[in-house]
Parts: sequence; structure tokens; C-alpha cells
Amino acid sequence: MATGPVRMGAPKDSMEGRKLLPKGRYTVQCDGFAQKLSKKGDSINYNPKLRVINHPTLSGEKVYTSLNQGAGFILVDFCHMLGHQMEQVGDDFVFPGGFIPDASAPDDVSKMRYQGPLQGAVGELLLDVNKYDNKDQNFVKQYFCKVPGCTQKHATELT
Repeated sequence: MATGPVRMGAPKDSMEGRKLLPKGRYTVQCDGFAQKLSKKGDSINYNPKLRVINHPTLSGEKVYTSLNQGAGFILVDFCHMLGHQMEQVGDDFVFPGGFIPDASAPDDVSKMRYQGPLQGAVGELLLDVNKYDNKDQNFVKQYFCKVPGCTQKHATELT
């Protein structure tokens, strides 16, 4: 137990900001989620932890994207990119697997840990660049489906 002030800050690599990746198609691995409530508090932003793999110079680089539960079609496309279907529970569709609550704060969405087949799954996406607040930023333009036999129409112009 700490007896004095606890010093807190941020890791050095977080001070550099997000690295702008060139436009293109990338193979990524999902290392979980950093979910949190939206600003309004009425939905969840899942914030998948994606990193580039199998690239000669950019392997390990992070790909930032936000998935909001209010845009279910994008959640479906994301799951399909990783080779999995959303699962139907009653009238809702959910990620396969689940989010394990933290014992110290079981209702805090941001402290839940994803456990399921999307963890470690690999897929491909198309990354593009646009202006946001007068800065160039990456965004996912398309997730490429790898669900065998899928006939569902997927978005090709996500913004």
C-alpha cells in the first residue's frame, strides 16, 4: 500500500500522438477492446485494439477505429473481417464471446475485459486518410469479409 503521493502519468510512446499510416490494405490482428461509454452515455464505443501484422515496415503499428453499438452494420462488418458472425440473443446481436466484468466495478463498461474468438483474430481492412480538425487522420474505409459463404452486403465506404 502506498504511504505517500502516487505519481501518475502516461507512457512515453503515448506522447507522440497517432502515427499516420499510408492509405492501403492492411492485415491486422485484434488484441481486444478498450470500450467505454459514448460522450452522451447512451451507447458504447468499443474501440478495438488493432495492430498491423505481416507488413515489411509497418508491422506492430496501431490502427485506431471506433465502433459504436448504434451502428450495428459496422459491428457486423468488423466481426466478418475477423471471420466470425455476430450472435443473436433474443432480438439483439452481440459479439461472439463476452465481456468479463471487473470484480471491483462490475457495472463499469470500461473495466470489462473481452474474452472470445475475436481476441487474436486476424483480418484485412482498407485504411484511408481524411481531414479532421485540420489534421490528417486515418480511418477505416472498408472491412474485408472472410466468413466462408457469406452473401451479406458489406459497406465499402465507411467514414
